[in-house]
Amino acid sequence: MLWIVLACSIVKKRGTAFLVGIVQSVLVVVFDMLGNRGLANLLVYVVPGTALELVMLVFPYYISTLFSAFIAGAVCNAAGSLIVGSLFLRLPFVPLVVSLIISFIFGGLGGIVGYKLYAIIRSFREIQQDKDSVEKI
Repeated sequence: MLWIVLACSIVKKRGTAFLVGIVQSVLVVVFDMLGNRGLANLLVYVVPGTALELVMLVFPYYISTLFSAFIAGAVCNAAGSLIVGSLFLRLPFVPLVVSLIISFIFGGLGGIVGYKLYAIIRSFREIQQDKDSVEKI
């Protein structure tokens, strides 16, 4: 979930997660990366993006803090895990709940890593802008 959180942190516009989900699913289908799921990959990638968009309605500034990045990554990962676990793997209730808890935690950590990468990219951009302003003087 690093990439979806990173994209949302950079763009900062509603709908980014949904668009990233569509792009990811199209790439997976076109390059046949996951084999036997076929067009069901659209569901696996678009639903987490949609879940992120719905949860981010609670946060007025979209993904702008470590906490919102954690929640974004966690919800995305848990939504994807729910789709795969229930539809494809047909897990019983207890293993499904365990997989959702684990995916929530690790998705949240991926969201934090994505947000930290955004902070690094932003600092490089600020350094470049400072360098450009000094050269103009």
